[in-house]
Amino acid sequence: MRDKYNALGLWSEYRFWRNKTKQIVDNSKKNYYKNMVKDSNDPKTLWKCLHSLNPKVKNTPYELATEDNNTTKSKKCIADTFNNFFTSCAEKLREQGSYTPVNKADFSNLSKFVKNKLHKHEKFSIPPVNMNELFNELAKLDINKASGMDNIGPKILRLSAPFIASPLTYIFNRMIDTGIYPSLLKNAKINISKRAEGKEFIEKITITETLHEEDH
Repeated sequence: MRDKYNALGLWSEYRFWRNKTKQIVDNSKKNYYKNMVKDSNDPKTLWKCLHSLNPKVKNTPYELATEDNNTTKSKKCIADTFNNFFTSCAEKLREQGSYTPVNKADFSNLSKFVKNKLHKHEKFSIPPVNMNELFNELAKLDINKASGMDNIGPKILRLSAPFIASPLTYIFNRMIDTGIYPSLLKNAKINISKRAEGKEFIEKITITETLHEEDH
């Protein structure tokens, strides 16, 4: 039934039978393992049952192709390669002249792709921000977290929540209505830190999004 409705494009019926099928499968698995544990007469059989629930996955070493057509398994070399690429790719694109400003970009292919994926009766919209919900989110901020690029810490945001919830709600809803998002909201911090692993020091890139911290 599920596949039949999927082929016919009847999405509400398809989702119903998909969820129904998943529920039946989940209940069957639950009863199967429940009976298996119940019928285990010795520790060996019980452990066999438990291992089947959490099978071991063999870890294979990562391998990266280098610029000279060789391969390396050195974790430090792999980390350095990724770090160098992601921290310099934007500048290289600018130097090559392949960077296209947003106001001159052609989004026709993207629009065509999206239209092909969406059915005529399906619509997508971002619901407006509710001031009470926004206030509750501000009140739940972890004061132990670091501040964003605006250097306004979460403790200040929590204390000022009664005063900034209303203007922030207005700003967010204007962004949704107009579809215009300030460029500062698209900024991110890139931190490169080193951690020891065995005898090597692995560089790790940490990218921190600052979408919720640039509006103040």
